[in-house]
Amino acid sequence: MLNWIIVGIILALFIAEMVIFSQDKLDYVAFGLFFAVVACILTALFGGTAADPIMFSDFVELYIPPKTGRSHILRLIREILFFQPQGRKTDLIVPLDFINGVAKRKCVTFLISDFCLPGDFEEGLARLHPKLQISNRRHDLISMIISDPREHSLPDIGWLTIEDAESGAQVELDTSNPAVRKGYAELAEARKKNLHKVIRSAGVDLLDLSTDESYVPPLLNFFGNRRRRLSR
Repeated sequence: MLNWIIVGIILALFIAEMVIFSQDKLDYVAFGLFFAVVACILTALFGGTAADPIMFSDFVELYIPPKTGRSHILRLIREILFFQPQGRKTDLIVPLDFINGVAKRKCVTFLISDFCLPGDFEEGLARLHPKLQISNRRHDLISMIISDPREHSLPDIGWLTIEDAESGAQVELDTSNPAVRKGYAELAEARKKNLHKVIRSAGVDLLDLSTDESYVPPLLNFFGNRRRRLSR
């Protein structure tokens, strides 16, 4: 029989100022809100303190210490809905270091982000890997990747200008060219595979979610599989 002891749940939610696609922020905030409410319900059911969110870009923008009660849950929901971030960049190492500093007891920690690393992607993964390992040894770390289908394939709409939301650099692509669309998709798939490999090699559980699909079935499947694995 599996016995649960939930000391606390930490939500590390990436929420930078930039919005790549017009619907992305709504989808991303909706998931953050949904998951925050679920986390609060879980901790209430199992006797822990309510979830404490960390919102970050390339620095920690907001941290709400864990508490119980209705007012804490309402504040958590309000902050996720209306918080206005200041940063425009991404640094996943920042929240991991912060969590390891403020959480003295072992916690279930969800790192929620699009995992779009700045600069050289492979170098970014190399820097992130040891931090994931350290955080997972100290806590029970779960990585949740939120992605949009348009990050993995280009539509056939002719010339398209793409701007890096962090650096402002722009590039023009001829999306009517099959070779361009194929190259874009292959690069996106290679990055996805490398990201998954690095996260799993650090011993961290991984859940990949898409903004064009319901979050509920994959979440139920993920936690069902995790419960069966941990109960063995």
